[in-house]
Parts: sequence; C-alpha cells; structure tokens
Amino acid sequence: MGEWVVAPLKEYVKDFIVPMRDKPIDLSGSIPWCRIEDFDGKYLTGSKSNQGVTLRTVKQMNLKVFPIGTLLVSCSAYLGRCAITERELVTNQTFIGLVPKEKTDVEYLFYAMQREEKKLNSLSSGTTISYLSREQFEKYKLQFPVSTAEQSKIAEVLSSVDETIDKTCALIEKYKNVKAGMMQDLLGSGDEVLLGDTRYFDINPRTSSLPRRFYYIDLESVISGELMKQDIFERTNAPSRAQRLIKPNDILFQMVRPYQQNNYFFEQEFDLPSVASTGYAQIRTSQNPKFIYYALHTGKVLRNVIAKCTGSSYPAINSTELKKVSIVIPSIAEQNRVAEQLSAVDQKIKAERNYLAKLQDIKLGLMQDLLTNTVSVDVLL
Repeated sequence: MGEWVVAPLKEYVKDFIVPMRDKPIDLSGSIPWCRIEDFDGKYLTGSKSNQGVTLRTVKQMNLKVFPIGTLLVSCSAYLGRCAITERELVTNQTFIGLVPKEKTDVEYLFYAMQREEKKLNSLSSGTTISYLSREQFEKYKLQFPVSTAEQSKIAEVLSSVDETIDKTCALIEKYKNVKAGMMQDLLGSGDEVLLGDTRYFDINPRTSSLPRRFYYIDLESVISGELMKQDIFERTNAPSRAQRLIKPNDILFQMVRPYQQNNYFFEQEFDLPSVASTGYAQIRTSQNPKFIYYALHTGKVLRNVIAKCTGSSYPAINSTELKKVSIVIPSIAEQNRVAEQLSAVDQKIKAERNYLAKLQDIKLGLMQDLLTNTVSVDVLL
C-alpha cells in the first residue's frame, strides 16, 4: 500500500464554487441549467428538461458556471448526492462545485464523497431545509492516497462495478418494457366480469381470528409488486388495520393511491402466517389467480378504479366501489397460457433484481475496503 493521509477537502480541492442566485430568469439558452433530477449515474451531461441559459444571462446575473470535470455535490436537497460534470453548466444554490487540484483524481473524489452521503446528512443544519455550507465542505476530512495513480486505480475498480450495475439496470428496464408490450397484446380479450361477481371472486373473505404471531404487510411493505419488508407482530399489540389473513394465491390490491399499483400476489406461505392491512383489498378467485393479478394492472382497470376513488391528497377506493370495476377474463386455458408467459418475464426481472442487489452489496464492501485503506487496490488488479 502507498502512503495515505486524512485531510480536509480544501487540501485536495482548489475551488469551491457556490452559485450566486437561486434561479435565472431566462431558461432558453444553450448552457444547461441542471437540477437534482438530472443526476443519473456518475456523470452529469446536461438538463433532461432541455432548460438552459444564455451567455448574456450568465454575465448579467453573475451566474457561476461549473467547468468540465467539476464534482457537483448537493448541499441541500438529497444531501451528498454527487456527479461529475461532462460539460459546462449552471445550476441553483442546491449545489456546490468542487474543482479538484492536480493531485486529485476526480473519480476517486466522487466515490469518496458518495460513501460519505449518510454522514453528510447527519452534519447538516437547518430545521425545515437541511443545508451544508461552503465552510463545512472545506473543513470536511476524507482519506486520500498520496499517489494520484493509486486514487485512479481505486476509481477504476469501483467504476467497473458501476458499469455492471448500469448494464443490469438497463436489462431490467428492457424486460419491463417487454412485459408491458406483452400485457398490451395478451390481456383484453374475453368476457367482461365485475370484481363483485361471487362466481369468480371473493373480496375481503372473512377472517375469524388472527394468529397469535404473524408477519404484517402494510401499505409501505410493497413496491411495484415486490415485498420489501414485513414486520412481526403479536396479536395483542398488532395495528388495528391488521385484519386480512392471507393465503397462497390471494391478491392484495392497493386501495389508497391505487395509481401507484403497489399490489402483491401472495404466492407461498412464510415461516409465520401473514396478515395484511385493510389498506388493501384481499381478492380470492376461482380463476387463475396469477392471470387475475396481471389483469388488474391493465390501463382500463386502473382508469375505472381511479374514477371511483374519493379524496384528493390520498385518493382511495372502497370495497363496495371496487366490486363495480370490471376486468376481462378469457377461458381458463388462455388464462393459464398468458399467466405462464408473463410469469416467465417476471422471473427474469426478479433474477436481475437479485443480481443487482448483490452487485450493490459488493460495491459497498469495496468502497469500505478501498476508500479506508483497509485493502490494497493492487490485490484486486
């Protein structure tokens, strides 16, 4: 290992650029005006909204232009999020620009700051809006290899993981687009049936009593069909909304803000029984349950559900109105075929998401080892 130092950022950054104004008046020029929404990966290439300022506006308002190769760091909203500028651009007071010295590899600085994101949030001041000042950035200490070549090697290793992460994310998006196209083609033919038709559906089947101990699935537990968390509760201290005892092949349909479509198909039992919040409608069906789950995500069903919602901030549909929504169901044989095809794509998406999670864990481990001088980068090259 080479020599390392712990030093304040001002030792490795030659200029800290703080924008002078919150927002320019003219956004019709060619110099990109960037916001936090434009941060997508390591490099910042411009404004996704195609907003920009003119050189005349820059001069008149004394705007600060961030040069190419600046590490742009959020010092207010999304504290610590950063990206390297690939072209000259301007922005508002949400950011500070770190222009590295010659002895500083800007990609190493990017990863070092990325690792500090949680710590930066804990240092922020302000009651309603958190903020880190230029002075705080200047004094903020990081570990640096003295050798710029070693900095570059570390950045190279972490960049290779990032490239694989980006490719995996792109593959997930590809599969999601394929699935959307398949749903458009495969769903929509058959007989129109109301969800309240008891020949096919049982909405919110009666639960006689809750188990003594169970997993609880609330409205925060499911995102885009994936179960992200489930807390364990005893019957004696469970939330009052924990009322839906779910069984394999039950469908949980999000009743509050249903446009989010955070619905869940309960495929198999866990080591404890599972109980869902009354924020979901529990749908049990005599049809192919996986097909019904997919059919509930069509645009026509979503539009009908939203039309029957009440409330503005938190639009919601009740069970009575949900039963008035219709879906299209073909023969059981066709349901089985469609469900099998869409499930196959879902399995690919799930596999890639699991791989992505592993890659992200690997990156965190590498950042911990390489950016703290715990493991020599030479071991990995």
